[in-house]
Amino acid sequence: MAAPGYSLKQSVVRERRGEVETLDARPGAAQLRPRDEAVANAVVAFNSPEHAVTVISTLWDEARAKFLAIGRNLREAKQRYPQAFERIILPQLPFGKQVAYQLRVVADAVDHGRLVEGEMPRNYGAAYQLAILDENQFNLARQASLVRPDVPRREIESWKREIELKVLLESEGQRSVLRSERARLLVESARLEERLAAIKDRITEISNELGADGDDDGHNIRSQK
Repeated sequence: MAAPGYSLKQSVVRERRGEVETLDARPGAAQLRPRDEAVANAVVAFNSPEHAVTVISTLWDEARAKFLAIGRNLREAKQRYPQAFERIILPQLPFGKQVAYQLRVVADAVDHGRLVEGEMPRNYGAAYQLAILDENQFNLARQASLVRPDVPRREIESWKREIELKVLLESEGQRSVLRSERARLLVESARLEERLAAIKDRITEISNELGADGDDDGHNIRSQK
C-alpha cells in the first residue's frame, strides 16, 4: 500500500511559514528554559486516581501534539531548504529518515483533513498506518473502530493483514472459478473438434460413394440456390 502523495495548499504553506517566522523572532523560543521544562515534566502530587488519569492523559495528548508539530516542521524545513534537507538537516536529527517521513505523512494527513487531530492515534506509528490507507480502506478502518486515539499500531497492522488475506482469498476464489471454466471449455472444444472431424470424414465417404455424378448434382443444387 503506497503512501498517498499529498500537496499542501499554498495558503496553508504561507500560514505555517508565518508561524515559524513568528517563532523565530521570539527570543528563546527554540527551547524551554530549564525551569519551564522541569515544571512541565515534573511528577504531580495527585489528589485522586481520577486526577492521575487526567494528568497522564494530558501529557500523552501533549506528546501527540509534539509529534504532529515535528511533522509539520519537518515538512516546512523540506520546503524551505529542499537541497539541504536530506544532506544536512536529516543526518543531524535524533531520529532516522524513515521516522521523519512518517511524521511528515501524518502531518499532511491531518492538515488535509484526512485525519482529524482529535481522533488521531497518539502513537505516530499507528497514525502513519492509518494515513497511508486508501479511501476505501480508511472507511473500513473507521467502521472497524480503528480510527481512535488509543488504538495501538499492532492492532491496525493485524487488521490490515486480515484485510489483505481476505482480498487474496477472494482473488484466489475468482481465479479458481476461471480455472474451472477454462478446463470445461477446453473439454467442450476438444469434443466439438472431434465431432467436426467425424462430420468431415463422413462427408468424404459420401462424396466417394456418389462419385462424379454426385458432385454434379451437388453443383447443380448449389447453382439453383
